Amino acid sequence: MKKSRFLHIAMLITAVIYIQPGRILCQDNVASSIGKLTLSQAIQIGLSNNPSLQIADLQTGIAANSTDRSKRDKLPDIYGSFDIRRNIITPTTPVPAYIFNPDAGPDDITPLRFATDWTGSAGINFSYNLFNPQKNATIKENAQKEQISSIDASIARNDLKYRIEGDYLTCLITGKQVELAITDTLRQHRILQITYAQYQAGKLEISDLNRIIAEKLTAVNNLSSAVKIHQMSKAQLLLDMGLDPEKFNELMPADSLESLMTGSILVDTISAENLALRKIEMQQALNNLQTNTIRQSLYPTISLEGFAGTNYYDNKFRLLNHHYWYGNSYIGLGIDIPVSDNWRKSKDIQSLQLEHRTLELEYQKNAADLSLQKIKATQEVAFKEKELLSKKEKYRLMEVNLRSDTAKFESGRLLTSDLIQSNFLFSKAKTEYLQVLYELLSARINLNKILHS
Repeated sequence: MKKSRFLHIAMLITAVIYIQPGRILCQDNVASSIGKLTLSQAIQIGLSNNPSLQIADLQTGIAANSTDRSKRDKLPDIYGSFDIRRNIITPTTPVPAYIFNPDAGPDDITPLRFATDWTGSAGINFSYNLFNPQKNATIKENAQKEQISSIDASIARNDLKYRIEGDYLTCLITGKQVELAITDTLRQHRILQITYAQYQAGKLEISDLNRIIAEKLTAVNNLSSAVKIHQMSKAQLLLDMGLDPEKFNELMPADSLESLMTGSILVDTISAENLALRKIEMQQALNNLQTNTIRQSLYPTISLEGFAGTNYYDNKFRLLNHHYWYGNSYIGLGIDIPVSDNWRKSKDIQSLQLEHRTLELEYQKNAADLSLQKIKATQEVAFKEKELLSKKEKYRLMEVNLRSDTAKFESGRLLTSDLIQSNFLFSKAKTEYLQVLYELLSARINLNKILHS
């Protein structure tokens, strides 16, 4: 009865372990038939499809249109106009009476009706600023905003690139963890088969068999967890690439960790301007332009205005009768001189001056923080490179030990507890190696981001 029960357990676990890896490997084969994705391809797809990056590019386009719009404001303003009015109460005005009656006294006045029941006008209007320094300042201000928007788009592009690199790396590491979990589960399955045979032969106690079954169940659970984490990391990569994780979930990374170590993810030491600091510099320049725009808005403006058309006067509504249309045109020069604005806008200038000082301090703080981050990131990369060498050697030694202990166990020259310990040390060594490899590549990505973002 006991033998039947243990055999049933062993067969059930065996079925679970073969079905689960089979499903995973089958998905990998389908992904291979579709085509694997290199890191450079993932970055290119992300730069072309990510909605956040597209929004940043559209914002740059909007800023460019604002600059063009402000330039067109310098063109003459020409427009046609037409209006017709029915005067409900005809306006009157008092005039000296002696104009119409020589016998009237000097103080006598006569009310004069100076409009008809219907009045109207039609013509072409013209207006052009001969001198308006505020418009020139506005053009420069909008051009500076366009450059800042372009910097924002470049920052977003760099952030996306490094985020995709991190996602791709995570996807590779979690894939390795799935492979490790599959190998460990198959090894535990083999150990369970040998242990069960030894138990049936009376060479082992029930406690030894139960311990192996527990280790096998733990391996199965670890495999399920690794698969879930890998699927989530792949979904995050696809999401940052601007793809639907449900539609493209079979895509798989084509690069290996070794290729990333030696080629795709290397520290780029070529000096480059920090975009974040450059943006603050451009914001300072914009602040100066905004201050200049306010000051120039206090200057007088000179404009040329004109009208060419005709006016309509009639006590009846007869628009088509040309006898009631009278020509009218003029050209004039106007000067506007601000008076009270000088008092009101002085506070705006003070606020911009305070903002400029804030930007100066922000630049100093960010530059100092950047220097510290460079030092830390550089040291982290150097430390992880050394740590990786020791972890790799430890992993190699534990792998040799496990192979030797497995052979001894199969020939009956090693205790079950010793084999479990050897397997644990091997799994731990490989996990540590993968973790340090992940941390090293992440440190390189972080250093590149600090140097070039």
